Amino acid sequence: MARRYDVSRYIKYVILLLVLAVALESAYLFYSRYACHYANQFTLSPEEQAWLKENGSRLLVSAEPDFPPIAYVEQGQIKGLIDDYYRLLEKRLNVKFVRIAPASLTEMITMVKAKQLDIVGPLAQTDERSKYLLFTQPILEYPAVVVVSEINRKTPTLESLRGKRIAVSRDYAIWPYLKRSYPFHDFVAVANDRTALKLVAFGQVDAAISDVGTATDMIKHRGFSNLVIGSQAGYSYVLRIGSARDEPMLNAILTKALASIPRYERDRIYLRWIKVDMGPMFTGRRTAKLFLALSLALLALLAAVALWNKTLSQRVAERTAELRAYQDSLAELVAERTRELSEANSMLSEANDKLSQALAEVKTLSGFIPICAYCKKVRDDQGYWKQVEDYIASRSNAEFSHGLCPECLARLYPEFGPNSAKELLVSDDQDD
Repeated sequence: MARRYDVSRYIKYVILLLVLAVALESAYLFYSRYACHYANQFTLSPEEQAWLKENGSRLLVSAEPDFPPIAYVEQGQIKGLIDDYYRLLEKRLNVKFVRIAPASLTEMITMVKAKQLDIVGPLAQTDERSKYLLFTQPILEYPAVVVVSEINRKTPTLESLRGKRIAVSRDYAIWPYLKRSYPFHDFVAVANDRTALKLVAFGQVDAAISDVGTATDMIKHRGFSNLVIGSQAGYSYVLRIGSARDEPMLNAILTKALASIPRYERDRIYLRWIKVDMGPMFTGRRTAKLFLALSLALLALLAAVALWNKTLSQRVAERTAELRAYQDSLAELVAERTRELSEANSMLSEANDKLSQALAEVKTLSGFIPICAYCKKVRDDQGYWKQVEDYIASRSNAEFSHGLCPECLARLYPEFGPNSAKELLVSDDQDD
């Protein structure tokens, strides 16, 4: 019989796999925190060391003033995620940056073009910006989102906003993407994300495009509580640190220093500043889809395990039945062959007994037998002469009956010979 399927047993296996996954993740974090610290050490070339020694004490850095929580200016000081990266770079390069707080993104770009800044960030790399900046590897990547007011939450997707007014910062890399991908949408150019969200909050536009971190920070901490994040805009901000294009040595140094920052440090900075809080429409759909996908995956796994177990049990039962049938047929065949062999042995034993009996009853004479040429007596082993019948009787079970052959009868008893019988018949006829 097939083994019954016990779902609780496989739930235990799933829980065990989850525990194993948590253990592996913990091991990965431990490795990232401690082992990778040594693996991510970096070495500058002699030329880079010489350049840094000469110019490290007067490097001018800046950041966008109104891009919370990534970068913003507060009381004349640069704050946000970018400042944490600047501090890590200072520690790794053993230098002290001179921080410059611009009034706007436009002013910061103007200062870069005028060679009044050495390092800026974070910025998305574009063809235009690459004319005057060299960029490092990405330090942050996250999606752009559509922000709407709570009363317009029924039309949160970018595709459904055709014919609506959508505020977008004209200095951000997403502007050319939107103009190229949605040529028939009504995009309103503004100075920055704060202005775009403000226009939505006061009902002057129908929606705004912002990055998810800035939108979340503005909604939770900057007084835009009547706004919600509706959906993703199909574009991801890939932010890098830029440096003056005429200083390639500086770009090489920054690239090496950033590559040496271990993963756990990057995650710590990200989690400190990026606290995503999606609106009900966005969160509900995405979370529901994610939960549904995970549930379906788990159910599919359990179903696959159950089906596999059931199929395996059926196969085992079929093979067991076949084996038992073969075993039974083999037992019958063995019994039949044993019976035939027993009968053959019995017949052989009986034949052996008969043969032994026949051999016991038969005695053979062999060799040269001395016999008298005249009287026909035979000499035995002791030297005595015996009549032939006595000699043969002593060596076999044969018994003799005595009679006369025709020649001896005619010689010894002529009156009883064949001629006498004829004469007797003739005389009887004459008498008649």
